Amino acid sequence: IALWVAQARLAVVFGMAGFIKTFQPAKARATFDWAKEAPASVILFAGITQSGPRLCHPRNKWRIWYAR
Repeated sequence: IALWVAQARLAVVFGMAGFIKTFQPAKARATFDWAKEAPASVILFAGITQSGPRLCHPRNKWRIWYAR
């Protein structure tokens, strides 16, 4: 059960970070040190790659894409 709790916490942390990078790049620049000098496309790419697996997971009932 402890592993499930840890996994859920990590999912929330990565989801929040991905959301900030994808939809709020100005806040990402203020929050993350590496984002201050990075181009907007790099910040967007980082946000999508952190949020993407959550959207494609086979157990996600709102999945966008899933290859069987």
